[in-house]
Amino acid sequence: MTTSTILRIKVKGGWSVPEFVSVLDRLQKSYSPMDGLSTAFEPFTAAELVRVSPSTGRGLQSSIREAVCKVSGADENKLLLLSGLSTPLMIQRIQMASPGVWEILGNLNPLKVIADFITSWRAENTKRQELSRTAVLRREEMMAGLLHDVIELVPLEARALHAERIISTSTAICDTIISNLEIVARTSKIESLQLLLENDRQAE
Repeated sequence: MTTSTILRIKVKGGWSVPEFVSVLDRLQKSYSPMDGLSTAFEPFTAAELVRVSPSTGRGLQSSIREAVCKVSGADENKLLLLSGLSTPLMIQRIQMASPGVWEILGNLNPLKVIADFITSWRAENTKRQELSRTAVLRREEMMAGLLHDVIELVPLEARALHAERIISTSTAICDTIISNLEIVARTSKIESLQLLLENDRQAE
């Protein structure tokens, strides 16, 4: 079950086209495998499975779900399969100014992981600069928290049935998230992130 949510990103300064595209691309690459993971172990109807994957351009047959469950390790093909099960992010609104606002529409749980990770990374980065001796420990704690949050995306009843595969898949997804979102978190032109349910956005 998914809930449509808006990720509101407050920005400042001037943005070049490569900077703008890079941030959106890294958000999409972090979001898609997480959103795919949240649905990969749910029961599907034939109609739901036979749809076109934006990542591979191929129809998703029922064997895809079985393949997702069998693969293990940090396999790029696995992340592509999971991305194919994902609902892509949609640009809801962009206000180009300084300060400005980007609003991106997607599913609540993966967007929450993204917003929490970037916010936590920035807070911990400030602490790392102040307390360098504890930097490694604090980073490891944050990464363990990220893995926990990603595993939480999988329906509870599936975790016991597919525990080993879910852990290996989630670990690979975390590697993808970290490599992309750390760069987004370092972007000084991004001021803050906020999650809004669609109803909250419409009420404004």
